[in-house]
Amino acid sequence: MRKIILIVLLLLLLPCYGLAEYAQTHQDAHAIVEASFNYMREKTSVSTIDMVIYRPDWKRRMRIKAWTKGQDQSIFWIIMPPKDKGNGTLKKNREMWIYNPKVNRVIKLPPSMMSQAWMGSDFSNDDLSRTDSLLTDYIHTIIGTENHEDKKVYIIKSMPKPKAPVVWGR
Repeated sequence: MRKIILIVLLLLLLPCYGLAEYAQTHQDAHAIVEASFNYMREKTSVSTIDMVIYRPDWKRRMRIKAWTKGQDQSIFWIIMPPKDKGNGTLKKNREMWIYNPKVNRVIKLPPSMMSQAWMGSDFSNDDLSRTDSLLTDYIHTIIGTENHEDKKVYIIKSMPKPKAPVVWGR
């Protein structure tokens, strides 16, 4: 009888150990993603980004100056090419405005335009307005580690939560 109780206890405890390890791995992965996100942005950040958009019939290069404040506020200012220079995008929370210097107007984007491509790229206006989606809409799992330049690098797989309103599948 004691052997049966011991076996039943082991069978009950082993899945709990596995679940605890699973939860710990997921928590660590989420903490790493959040820490890297916060490190990249800090309280405020300024960056210059070179973007290349490839399409079957054309290729386009852009240079963008970006300012961010926390996760909720950002400005993207097009520096080049000359035909797009001066175009700007302001994001505050989930609302966006676009400035076009050719018509000298600021246009608030309605919700119906949030799914449209931003400046001809694969990013939608909604992708830009929901930058914290990586933290809130995905489950992160450490799938491996590597050493790169004498530093430990975590390989993290991010899968969308079942009902998350996201485009990217992983």
